[in-house]
Amino acid sequence: QLLPLASTTALLVVNDGSDVVELLTPLQAKVPAGERWAGNLVANELALHLESPMWPSALSVDVAPGRYAVVVIAPNNSVSMHDANDLQVELSNAAHACEATRGQGESPWMDCLARAAFGGVPRDFA
Repeated sequence: QLLPLASTTALLVVNDGSDVVELLTPLQAKVPAGERWAGNLVANELALHLESPMWPSALSVDVAPGRYAVVVIAPNNSVSMHDANDLQVELSNAAHACEATRGQGESPWMDCLARAAFGGVPRDFA
């Protein structure tokens, strides 16, 4: 379920880093390099703990409260957190990049948006 409930944040983890990232708490999941993971965080559990061979120790990322958040592990293995406003800007930029596909119908346009946002996100997240 990617649509958040009233007291949850829909979270997308984009791993463009060089190795697997393990979500330790409050969620437990492994996100291989080049993959994406989506899930929900409960409103009172917004500190995401990450571990990977890419880093000397586990990292803690404070996820901004709100309906949506995206954590990006970049190709240089740095980590950034993006809130709902950042997501709106990213989707707006993707919409501009996909303008040529807009006349081809909703499905090709949505596919393009999903490919363009944050280097690729699940279609239902875009």
